[in-house]
Amino acid sequence: MNCGRVSAGRDDARPGEALPAGAAVRSFRVRHLFVDGDLVCSVVDWEMDPLPGVLTAAEILHVRDGEIVRGELIYVAEDLLRALAPAAQHLNNVIEINASPEAAWAVLGDLAATPNWLPGTVSARVDGHTRICAMADGSEVHERISGYSAEGRTFHWRHLRVPLPVRESQGTFT
Repeated sequence: MNCGRVSAGRDDARPGEALPAGAAVRSFRVRHLFVDGDLVCSVVDWEMDPLPGVLTAAEILHVRDGEIVRGELIYVAEDLLRALAPAAQHLNNVIEINASPEAAWAVLGDLAATPNWLPGTVSARVDGHTRICAMADGSEVHERISGYSAEGRTFHWRHLRVPLPVRESQGTFT
């Protein structure tokens, strides 16, 4: 495994070591690091601006020929949840996919194929305008799907039921 590429080019990094995610990171500490062949798992405590407190994350990286080919992030942000509870907050996340629009839509546009791209999803089915995803922990996520357009390669989703303390969650794939 080429540790430099896995570790984003830092010469002093260990294989799979968690690295700062840009200027927002105030500090981080790797608590545990496990490597088993091409699977790297680390438990990391992060302090990031503008978030209060510590965010603890488990990163699971799948590595092939020294390159990260898939990653999962599981986090606990109790300090953040307490800080955000008094006021309604808005989170906007944009992800760019290095694939043609046709290739990306072939994956995202198949609403029942969610387990193929969303970690932790065991199965998915569509009942009318509702997508129901069974999760690995036994919970279910129910999403209202609207504005589905194969020609426009877009749809909107709104969570109806999620196993999280979230009042409202929605988004658009486009």
